Formats: sequence, structure tokens, C-alpha cells
Amino acid sequence: MDRLDFNKHSPKAFILAANRWSDTSNVDDQVWSLVFNQSDAHPFHLYTTYGLQARLAQIYPDILIDNQSLMTGDHFQSPPTVTHYSPGFLRIISHFKNDLKLTFSAETPDLAILMGTVSIDNLGKSLIAGSLALIFHLIPLGKGKRSHAEKIGTHHILSAQTGDLSPVLYMTGGPTVANSPYPALSLFFKLGPGESQSATWSLVSRNTLEGSFKSARKAVVRPWHQTQQASLMNHARQTLEINTGNPDWDAAFYLAQTISHTHFIDRNPDQPTPVVVRSRLPDHQAISPQMLLDQDDLTALELNHLAQVLLPQRPDLLAALVQSRLNDRQEDGQLFVKRNTSPFIKPYREPPILAGLSLEIFEVNHDQDFLETVFPMLCQVTQP
Repeated sequence: MDRLDFNKHSPKAFILAANRWSDTSNVDDQVWSLVFNQSDAHPFHLYTTYGLQARLAQIYPDILIDNQSLMTGDHFQSPPTVTHYSPGFLRIISHFKNDLKLTFSAETPDLAILMGTVSIDNLGKSLIAGSLALIFHLIPLGKGKRSHAEKIGTHHILSAQTGDLSPVLYMTGGPTVANSPYPALSLFFKLGPGESQSATWSLVSRNTLEGSFKSARKAVVRPWHQTQQASLMNHARQTLEINTGNPDWDAAFYLAQTISHTHFIDRNPDQPTPVVVRSRLPDHQAISPQMLLDQDDLTALELNHLAQVLLPQRPDLLAALVQSRLNDRQEDGQLFVKRNTSPFIKPYREPPILAGLSLEIFEVNHDQDFLETVFPMLCQVTQP
């Protein structure tokens, strides 16, 4: 699906989270979500709590003309609309009545990095001058520092401190700082007809200010456009496009397939089976790299549910998950659910539905090797 049309009235569930974790990661999971605001103060923002380490953290763009914000309902020709969304990436486009177009994109290429571009295009026939701002608003939970402007060498940045994290917002183009109504990095623009201006930004949240700043500068100079395009094309191949005639239903089917992939984390490129995280939201407790493997405890019923959104496009992924689950069987062939167990509560046995699920996978991929691998395991699990 090349283009989406999601605005504040459409079905929406946009999660941004890194799908690849390196073994050297020492930062907890950082999950962001897109929020369409009910008020007109700013129509959308990206939001997180850094795994309950902050009361809130928000980032969003703004355009100022004659010191007046354009990000209100009266100035929009069309509302902010999500035009592209895949796991870890989204793009939002807004059109204004003065013939400006704002494009805001964000992605999560790494565990502690949220980055993207912000650009404006003059689609009219008159000169337009103003300021393009990127606002970062953080309120710490407990001790810490709210987001504020700092200068490191010749670079203006926004920084904050909350919990064990020291987020830094960095933007290319030599921005200045503004504080109305929240701390922001601001770029002056003067665009003639047909002209445009853009900047790359990165918000890095590591354990120290120096580490975050160094990573933020490094992130904006890497060739991330090629990686992003390859990721979008790969996701398009893995997504079944469904046209019902109702845009809301089409959107819901697309989001169901896309959101499911945000729960998969690859720890090792050589390992075909990703770790599956059941709950991954911006206001849930953060998952550390050490806790990651403990999250991988999908039940047979949950695998059956995943089959509804992964098939027929991803039989390879579902097959790996089924095989991984069968590998957990005990010597006597019993397959237990380990969740919520204790010395006083015995684990319950899985229902025998993995055989039917394996057959569904085979009917899609016709992989004889897969069937030959899981068949003896299924015989051991399903025998009385």
C-alpha cells in the first residue's frame, strides 16, 4: 500500500518502536505512539513515558508566521494526515491555506533513537517567510529536569533528564532556540514559489548527556534514507492489501497487520525466530535487554490469533514461531504454558491446536521440510 489517508477521524493505532536490538544494548525499550489531539493547540504529537520513567514526553513540529502558529484548525486546508506507516516509521503531511505544505516523518532505527525529517514546501505564487520549529516537551517523573535549551560548542540542542535517561534533541541546519510555549529548535525560512526547506532531527535518549549528544549527531549523518526505503518496500511485500470499498475497514485491516509486527524484536540477525513482546506501549513498564527473553511465552491460542493477521503473507515467520513453541515441549511430550506459574499454581497444558495451525502454514508455503520437522513433535504433543 503506497499511500494511506489517516486523520484524526480515522481508525488509528500508530506505534513506533525499534524492531532490532543489538546484544550490547544497555537501554530499556523506548516505545512511542502518535496521538491526534482533540484540541487545536497542536493537532498531533509523538508521545512516550520512556517505560514509566517520565510523566510525559512529546515531540511535534510547528510553523510560525508573524509569531502566530499555523498549527490550528483555522489555518489548515486539509488536516494532518498519515500517508505512510510501517513498523518503526510514519510520515504525516499537512496542507495550509497559505499554500504551505508541512511534511513530518519519524522512525526508530535503534533502541534509544527517534529521528526523522521535517520539511516545508511553498506551493503558492508568493514569497512566504517564517520559522519552522520542532518542540520537545518533557516532564520528569520524580527527580529530573524538564526539557530546556542548552548549547554544546556551537550546537543548540534541547535536553532533559528523567529517571536514568538524558534525552537530547538535535537538528541540522543551525537552529536557534525558542521557548514559546515550550522549548523548541527553530529554523528561519524564506521560500519563493516552488521552493522548499528541510532539516533532519534526532532525539536520542541514553544514560548520559554526552552519550545522547554524540549519538544524536551521528544519527543525522548516516545514510538512513536508503535503509528506510528498503524497509518500506519490504513491509509492502509482507502486507496483504485488502480493498473492501470502505476506507475505514481497509485502514483497520492494514493496521492489524502492521501493528502485529511491532511486537517482534530481532536480537540476532542470524536467528530466524524473533522474540515476541506481548504488551508494547508507551505507558507500559520498560523492557530491559536482560528481561527480553522472559517475555517470549506465546501460547498456542495466541499463535492461532496471530495466524489471522500474518497469513498468507508471512508463513515463514509464523512457522518459526510454531517450531519455537514446539521446541519447549517436555520429555514426556507435554506442552505447558509457563505464564503466571508459581510453587502453588501448576502450569496448564496447551490445547492441541498447533497441528491445525501447522497445516494452515503448509497450505500456504508448501514447505515439506517444515512439515517433516514439526510432525514428530506434534505426534509427541498430541498423543494421549
